[in-house]
Amino acid sequence: MLYGNEFKLYDIGGEYVPHITVGKLPTNEEMEAAYEEIRDIDEVFSTKVRKISVEMIGQNEESIIIIEKELDNEKYYTYSRY
Repeated sequence: MLYGNEFKLYDIGGEYVPHITVGKLPTNEEMEAAYEEIRDIDEVFSTKVRKISVEMIGQNEESIIIIEKELDNEKYYTYSRY
């Protein structure tokens, strides 16, 4: 569903998994330690998606927005992660 219509050009064949990036740690060891600390948290996150952005990460790790699409009220998507 994500790669329909305006976003079809950006479909590289992979399955899209909704996600939130909350940070970046300097080493794999720190990332693994942080994951171990939070892996058993049993929280629910729920949101309405009002805008979809296609983003590339540049050579200097800068965010490059390729396209953005505002969704109208009838097309809001609700996403919950348990």
